[in-house]
Amino acid sequence: MAKTYTLDEAVKIVFADREYYLNMNLNNRAKMRVYQQRFKEGKLNFETKVSLVEKYGGKVTVDVKVRF
Repeated sequence: MAKTYTLDEAVKIVFADREYYLNMNLNNRAKMRVYQQRFKEGKLNFETKVSLVEKYGGKVTVDVKVRF
């Protein structure tokens, strides 16, 4: 059974995977460095985080709950 992570934890796993990073072309590596910096600054938006995890092969599920 696959382990479930929060979105931020999953993004950290993607950033920590050195082999994944080294298999990227130079353009995508540059984008990844920008994304890492924006993540550290707290400026990486939700859609980009989801996109990073999905490109890595993760499946993102969203549970929305509303209470009045």
